[in-house]
Order: sequence, then structure tokens, then C-alpha cells
Amino acid sequence: MVLLLAAASLPWVPNASAQESYRIAGVVLDENQEPLPGVNVLLVDARIGAVSDAYGRFAIDGVPEGSHVLRCSFLGYEPDTLDIVVPTERPIVCRLMPHIYDAGEVVVTASRRPQLASDVPASIAVLGADFISARRIESLDTAIRHVSGVSVQGNQVSIRGSSGFAYNTGSRVLLLVDGMPLLSPDTDGVPFEAIPMSRVKQVEILKGPGSALYGSGALGGVVNIISESAGDKPATSIRAAVGFNEPFRYPEWTRKWTSARDFRPDYTMEITHERSFGANASGWMSISGIVDPGYLNQDRSRSINIFAKASAGSARRTRLDVLAGLLIRRRENFLFWNGLSDALNPGSIAISRVDEPTGASDNHTMTMSLLPQLRMPTKRGVVNVRARFYSLLIRPIDDDGRLKPLAQGTVGFRTGAEAQFSGELADGQVTTGANVDLNLTTSSFFRTESGESVGRQPEMAAYVQYERDIAQMISAVGGLRLDVFQVFSIETIVHLSPKLAIARRVGPAISARASAGAGFRVPSVAERYTDDQGYFPVFRNLDLRPETSISAELGVRYEPPKAMASVDLALFYSRLDDLIEPRFVQLEDEVGSRRLGFQFVNLSRGRVAGLEVESRAALLCCFRARLGYTLLSSMDFDTRRPLAYRPQHLLVGGIALDRNSVTAGLDARAASKPATVDSDFSRFVPDADIAVNSIVLDGRVGWSRKNLRVSLQVENLLNYYYLERAALLAPPRHFGIQVNSTF
Repeated sequence: MVLLLAAASLPWVPNASAQESYRIAGVVLDENQEPLPGVNVLLVDARIGAVSDAYGRFAIDGVPEGSHVLRCSFLGYEPDTLDIVVPTERPIVCRLMPHIYDAGEVVVTASRRPQLASDVPASIAVLGADFISARRIESLDTAIRHVSGVSVQGNQVSIRGSSGFAYNTGSRVLLLVDGMPLLSPDTDGVPFEAIPMSRVKQVEILKGPGSALYGSGALGGVVNIISESAGDKPATSIRAAVGFNEPFRYPEWTRKWTSARDFRPDYTMEITHERSFGANASGWMSISGIVDPGYLNQDRSRSINIFAKASAGSARRTRLDVLAGLLIRRRENFLFWNGLSDALNPGSIAISRVDEPTGASDNHTMTMSLLPQLRMPTKRGVVNVRARFYSLLIRPIDDDGRLKPLAQGTVGFRTGAEAQFSGELADGQVTTGANVDLNLTTSSFFRTESGESVGRQPEMAAYVQYERDIAQMISAVGGLRLDVFQVFSIETIVHLSPKLAIARRVGPAISARASAGAGFRVPSVAERYTDDQGYFPVFRNLDLRPETSISAELGVRYEPPKAMASVDLALFYSRLDDLIEPRFVQLEDEVGSRRLGFQFVNLSRGRVAGLEVESRAALLCCFRARLGYTLLSSMDFDTRRPLAYRPQHLLVGGIALDRNSVTAGLDARAASKPATVDSDFSRFVPDADIAVNSIVLDGRVGWSRKNLRVSLQVENLLNYYYLERAALLAPPRHFGIQVNSTF
């Protein structure tokens, strides 16, 4: 009653204007008669509207006299439509009832705001929490391998052929955690352990350039991890897993590394606790440890991962979320083999100036992340203020297992902040914001323009995106982002990234889309400044230019309203310029001596084009099936050959059974061998030019009862030997058992 009186007290007095226009005002309430902020209120015929404020109130000026249709809508609620007559003597009250959407249907990555996936005028894939929990997924790279059009080589993520393999430096796919960029300070690589996968609500993969909203690094696409919030009731979860790799069956390999004949067990333990602290505060903490002996010689790793999330406030009012993490890992990094006949041992590069094998390196790594986010509903929309801090410390390990001095390692910091507004503007939706970021990295491998070992790369950016309906059943999206990077103290890079997209719904079952946009990536500090001729010979290149792309997509989606099936078809094209790739070079130093090594350089231009088909269906009573196929055609315009490390065919699929307490499933992945590999690398690493088709089949079966779940999983069920990437053998068959308990 108090809220209704408050609504009645709002002014709806006619404006004194010659056009006889009026002001109308009212309030939006939810199913509990509580005010609902951030609701879109639209006069359908007049195409003017407003957004309810923090107290659910709204007001619209300039309303013509006569009959109108008022529509109140908010994601997650059924719209409320009212017939009103202006001027009116009665208060306007909209009441919205909850509407439950299917899991994975709502996404935030495409427009930096919640919207239905079917309304996005771009290709986007979603992996939900159920998909992740049903499999042995310890890190992000294991999850996204199941996405159509995505391939992973080492720590390089490629979406629709945007990337090849660049030796763990520089990523053309941007990683977000709850909408905040998170890349490694030194290499701009994707930290796959950015958050424990058990606390992931969903993973969204935007296919195609996202630079118009997200800037550098999003040239090939965006991967956004949405973290789970704590529940209302206290709960503790324990996850324990043990597994082992099957011994290799080739005597030629096992004679040169006898441990390959053994079953090498790996262990995982994770404990998570969540609880609420009063009506408007909650949080969770996860502690996990992994011991993995690896399947190759000098490939062991041990890690401790601590993550926590705290939330305060209400989703309908001001809300603060803070995500923090600490990862400590000791790892032997297997870089490349000693040839096909000795694939399980690390090799060496003949031009290296050290005696030990250069195909492996041992490091102690510690990363820390802090990601606070404040969400504030306003009268016209929603304001999000985000900050991010990510630090990296790498210390090499000597042959005796002792840590080397920090001066011989790497220390990096990436920090930044941004403010964003999303709300109604005229008869459309606007999203705009600005951010400032700083990247500061010190490494014994770096040599900057001043001869120091400190690389800096500050950035400022501003962006805007506007969405509106331009006709019945047709919507358009336009966006633009300005990025400013200071690479040297005297050089500044300025880049504009535009975007345009149109979506049209053709009846209740078919929607079509078309989009075009630009992408770019500024070279990482590792690509620009790495200068080391002792271990793995690499020369710095201070003249590196940013990579750029121009991309387009046409797509159509068929999804009958009541049918449990969907089909999505997309045609895509990307023009890529100034691609950064490593090349073997011969340079002359200050005293005239000639030195051999690798250097990151800009290739002139190339292109990637293709098509992708993805389908999903529910079969009979309890079966679900999915199938995705991607056809890639790439070209390096200089060599007139396909771009290196891009497979022409990519296939993913799977079938799952879920009935009562029993679950089972099969997942398949396949990729054709790349037509072209890096010929410079293969000049010094034996058999690095070998490429094979990859065919991987994973199986699982699980049983659950109340708060206990037990699952048996077999990865690489066929025990098929293939390559993870150039000169690196992929894992053999792996057996594992996992137990989850919640109490």
C-alpha cells in the first residue's frame, strides 16, 4: 500500500506546451509487491520510454494525448502490457511475474549486458555448469575443446582459424572473468586456471572479433567465464579424483624413457564451502590441490589453487562482488620432443648456447588475482564499475630442484579499472564505458628500447554500442571503440574498432543475422622485448606493429518454439593483416658478429574463410545429442599457401544419457592435419614438420544418489596417438574415477 501511495504521489500533471504533451509516471512491482529497478518501460506506439530507478519508479515526458499501449519488460520476467489513456488521473502500476528460461539461454558477452542467446546477432556458444560437472574438466582449455570451431594448441586458443601456434606468446582470443579481461602480463596468454571450474556458472564463447567492445586481444573472439554465486544455505562440497595414463605401447619410445612403461597416477582434491551472512551477503571459498606426474619425461606438475568470492547487496539494488584467487604451481614444462623416434624426451636446438636440453624448462609460478565489481541500478539503466589486478611471478628451477634468484625470472602486473553504463536511450539500448589499464613486467629475458628489462604498456579506451529495432522483426546493432596504447615513451598507438550487425526474425522458428567488424591486437611485451641468446635464441623486435582484421558473418538459426532441437548455420570471412609469427633470422650485433635465432615479425596479410554447422537435439525420453562441423579455408597471401597450423576440418559431437540416477555419455573431437606448419621451427627441431589427423573419443558413466556422485571417465578411449601441437605428443588413454559429495 505504501508503494502504491508513493506511485500515486508522482507527478503526472500535463506539461504546458503547445503540442499538448503530458508526463506519465508510475512504479514497477515484482511478484512480492517489491519495487523492481532497471525495467524497460516503453510506449509501444509512440516509441518513447524510460527505465525504472532503484525504487521501481519511472516517468516519461512528451506523451501525446490519446490511447497508448505501455509495455514493461525485464529479463527473467514475463512482460506486462497495459492500455492507458493520456491524460490519466490514475497511477500506473506494472506488475512483472518471474519467467524461468532454460539454462544457458541468457548470455552477457555479446553486448556486455544480459540478453537471450537467440537474440544475439553473432555466433555464440555456451557451456553450462551441468556440461562441465559431468566431465573431468580441471581447467578452461579442457572445456572449450568441446566447442564447435574451437581448437587448442598448447596454450593457444583458436576460434575459426584466427590463431595458429605462436609458442605460448600472444593470444588472439581474449579471456574474461565475469566480464573483466584477464590475460597474462608477460605474454598476453590465456591463464586457463583463472578460476576453479567447479565454481563456474557457464562459459560463453563469442566467435568472431570482439574488439568493438573489448579492445586488443579480442581479434579472434572472446571467452567469458561467468562465476557462480553462493547459495542461501551453508554447504560444503568435497571432490576427490584419481587417474592414470596408460603406458605407451611403442618399445622404441619406452626404451629411451623407461617410466613410460608404468601406470603414473595423478591426484586431485578440492574442498569448497559456501554460506550466506545475513539477508544480503554471501560467499564461497575453494581450495584444491593437484599432483600430476605427466605422461612425458620432465612434465610433472604440482599446484595449490585457492579462490573465493564474496557478494553483498541485492541483484535488484546495489551489489558488490569480489573474486580473489591465488595459484601456486611447480611445473616442468615440456616444450618440444627429441624427434619422432624419441617423442617422450625433450630435445635441443643446436644453436642454443647452453648444454642442457632446451625442449623443457622447470618453473615455480605464483599468480594472484583480485576482481571487484560494483553494480548500481539508476533511473535510466545500470552502472557497472569494475577493477582488476593480476600478478605473475615466475622463478626458474635448477637441475637440483632449487629455485633460482628472482632476478633470473619474471615478475608481471596487469591492473586496470572501468566504468560502464547500460540502459535505454530514445527507443533503443545503449552500452557505453571507458577503461584504463597498465601492464608492467620485469623479466631477465626482456630488453626494452632503453636497454632495461622492464616492459610497460599502458592503455586507455572508450566504447559505445547502440541497439534498436529499425522495423518490425528487424533489429540493428552499431558499435565503436577507441583504444590508445603507449608502447614506447615517445610512441602512441591509436586504433578504432567499428562494428555493425543486423538480425531479422523470420517467423517463430527462424532467425537470420549479418555482421561485420574490425579486430586488432597490440603485440605482447614478450613478443616485442624478449631477447635471449643463451637458452632458446630469440631476438627482440621493437618495430612490431599491431595485428588487425576485418571480418564478416552471415548466419541463420532454426529453432522451433516447442521442439527440443536447433540448427545453426554460419558463413564467415576474416581478412588478417600484419599477423605476428616467429621466424628464423640472422642478425648482426654491435660488434659485427652474426647470430642465428628466432624473432617475432609481422607477416603481410592473410585470410580465413569457412562455414560452420551446429545442431542439438533431445532424443526419445532421456538422450541428448550435439554435432558441430567447421570447414576452414586459409591463405597466406605472400606464400600462397594455407596459414600455418590451421586444420581444414574440425568436428565435435556427443551423445548423453540422463535417466534417474544414472548418466552416461560419449564425446568426440576430430581435426584434419594442417596443410602447413612452421618450416623455420622444423629446421632445428627434429620432425617438427610432422602433422597428423587427430581423433579423440571420451567416455563417461556416472551414478548419483542424494548428495553423493561417483563417475568413471576414460579420455582418448581409442588410445590414438596424435599431436597436441608441433613437436609435442598428446596424452595417451587416461582412466579416472571421481567422487563428489555435498553436505
